[in-house]
Amino acid sequence: MEQLVKRLSTRSFANNLGRVFSILYRYGLGKRRFSRSVIQFMDLMERYQAKPTFPTTAVVLDKNPSLFQRLMKQGAVLAIHGLRHVDYTMMDRTQNASHFQEAMALFNKAGYPCEGFRFPYLRRDKHRIEWLAEAGFRWDSSEVILWENLSSRKCSRSRWKNFQTILETYQPMDSGSASLPRFIGEMVEIPVAMPDDDILIERLGIRKQEVLAAVWSRMLERACQTGECLVLQLHPERYFQFNRALETILRKAQSENVWIASLQEIAEWWIERDSVQFIIRESDSGIKEICLEGSSRATLLVKGTKGYTCDGPGNFTVQGTPWKFSGKEHPIVGIDPGCSQDITAWMRQEGYPYELMNHRQYSTVLLPSDEMKLKRDLSGDYSLPVQGPLMRIWRWPENRKCCLAVTGDIDGVTIWDFIRRYHE
Repeated sequence: MEQLVKRLSTRSFANNLGRVFSILYRYGLGKRRFSRSVIQFMDLMERYQAKPTFPTTAVVLDKNPSLFQRLMKQGAVLAIHGLRHVDYTMMDRTQNASHFQEAMALFNKAGYPCEGFRFPYLRRDKHRIEWLAEAGFRWDSSEVILWENLSSRKCSRSRWKNFQTILETYQPMDSGSASLPRFIGEMVEIPVAMPDDDILIERLGIRKQEVLAAVWSRMLERACQTGECLVLQLHPERYFQFNRALETILRKAQSENVWIASLQEIAEWWIERDSVQFIIRESDSGIKEICLEGSSRATLLVKGTKGYTCDGPGNFTVQGTPWKFSGKEHPIVGIDPGCSQDITAWMRQEGYPYELMNHRQYSTVLLPSDEMKLKRDLSGDYSLPVQGPLMRIWRWPENRKCCLAVTGDIDGVTIWDFIRRYHE
C-alpha cells in the first residue's frame, strides 16, 4: 500500500482518474487484450529481424507459461524484472537476495535462465547493483538517461508537474551524458533512454503517433551521430498507441546501418569486445603491423594517417585483416602517470590502447589537464592533437554505426495482475 500511495503522489487527481480508465482500456478484464498487443508487437519486430527484450516479473511469467513460450519462439528475449513489481530500494539486503533467488528459480523452472535484470520503477542504487552481481546476474538495464529535453509549452501545467515528479524518481543523468554500456565491477550496465511511452503518452498526454515518432527519431539521429546505444522502453500493453511510431524508428534504423539488438546481445558483445587485444608487431625496417585478436566481429578504426606510409587512406576501417604503417610513433595513447584511474577506465571502455608513458614516442599523449575535455567528448572521437596514427576498437560489431534496443517491461497480463502488485 505504501508503494501505491507513493506512485499516486506522482500524479494529480485528474491524471490518476484518467490512468484508471487507461489501464482498463489497455488490459481489459482477461488476458486476451494484452496477449493480442504483445503478439502483434512481436510480429512487427520479426518483420525487421529484430529481437525485443521483455523484462518480466517472475510471478507473471510463472502464471502465463503458454504466452511466454509463444513469445520466445518468435524470438523475444526475457530479462528478470523482479520477483514481483516492488521497489527494491525499500527492501534490505536479505530481502533483495531472497527475491533475486526466487525470481531466478521461477525463470529456470520455466526453461528461461536469465542473466539480465531491470529494477521495477527503475529504482536502484549502487548497493543493489552489487547485490545483483552477487546473485549471479551479468547485466542490468536500470540506469536512466534523459535523451530529449522536452518543452513545457505543449502541455498543461499539471501534466508538466507530473512529468517532473516522475522523472525525479528515476534519478536520470542529463542529456549530455553518453549513453553507452559500462562495466560496474563484472556487471554490464546498459542505460535506458527517456522519454519512454509512459512519459510521452500517459504523463504528457501525447496521442499523435507522428509526434512520438518525431521525438524518438531525434533520439535515433543523435545515436547515429555519436555512436551511442539507444535503449527504448515501450510497454507492450500500449502497443496500439505507438506501433506506427515504432515502425518508423525500425525502418530508419535499418536504413542507417544501426545494430538492432537485444539487451542480452549487447551485454555479450560488450564482454566479448573487452577481451579483444591489440597485437602490434614491428619489423626491423620500422613497419608496424597491427591486428585485433579475440573477436572476428571487432572493427579497428584508425585516424591521423596523413603523411604516413600506410596500406590504405586515413580515417578508415579495417576489419579482420592486419593494418600496416611506417613511422616512429607508437600508435597508442601514452598516459601521464598523474592521470586518474577514471580516465584509464574510460580509455578501456572506449577501446583505445594505452600505457603509462615511458621512453617511447607516442602518436597521442594524455595529460591530467586533458581529462575533462576528453570526458565531455560525447562521440569518443578522440579530440586531442594526434601526432601520428591512432587506433581504437569501435564500439559496435561489424562496424555498425550505433546500437538500438527495443525493450518493454511486462509486470502484468491482466488488470488483476496490475492491481495485485500493490498488495504483494
